[in-house]
Amino acid sequence: MNELLKKGVEFFNKGYYFEAHDAFEEIWMAERGEERMFYQGLVQVSTGYYHFTMKNLAGAESQLRKGLDKLSKFAPVYRGVQVSELIDAGHSSLRLFEKSRRNGVDPAEIELSFPQIAVSDSN
Repeated sequence: MNELLKKGVEFFNKGYYFEAHDAFEEIWMAERGEERMFYQGLVQVSTGYYHFTMKNLAGAESQLRKGLDKLSKFAPVYRGVQVSELIDAGHSSLRLFEKSRRNGVDPAEIELSFPQIAVSDSN
């Protein structure tokens, strides 16, 4: 696994979504071809959770939805990332965001179990 990808995963798993975004974005900017979409998906998922921590529910939903859509093309595992697990967790978050928004719940009151990015030695 790429060292910068590892760093991004570590940041994400510690809840440092802005820093994870930066690490994934650095890889994304350098990539060409289809693989670029994988890294853009990670950037957007990280951005989605960052928006949630900043109480921006609309931004969280939008970025998370875009990122999960991109990542779906790389399931179940890509570059050592357990993509399917991240997608499942992301969809659970989206359902919670959407339900909260429909019910007028203040984003500060939403109790979210933040996902982790699981990794393996597989590509």
